[in-house]
Amino acid sequence: MIFLAAGIHFRLRIVLLAFAVSMAIAAIEFRHQIPLSDETCLIFAGAIVLAAAGILMRALRGRDRGFVLDAERHELDEALQIAATLPLATPSATPTRPTPAGGGEFGGAGASGQF
Repeated sequence: MIFLAAGIHFRLRIVLLAFAVSMAIAAIEFRHQIPLSDETCLIFAGAIVLAAAGILMRALRGRDRGFVLDAERHELDEALQIAATLPLATPSATPTRPTPAGGGEFGGAGASGQF
């Protein structure tokens, strides 16, 4: 909790990241103490994270200083979004020669067993 308080007070993201990592490690270690199935623990963890996100969004809405929910747009935001999609736009390899079609008498693709 000291990491959380220091991270919020000094607005240091690295301290907040250290808090998140330490909480994750504590949750993993605490998991062995709870006699519930893995799926049940994941459901509870998801509900807790969803509730925390809702509380944080409500607390940060309408603020204009410190940690804010609606940050102003930077001129490089659109370029960063386009750059993130570039690996998805790589051309796929095309075959050098087409595969001969045919074979089979009924249904195509060799369905009759005669190639």
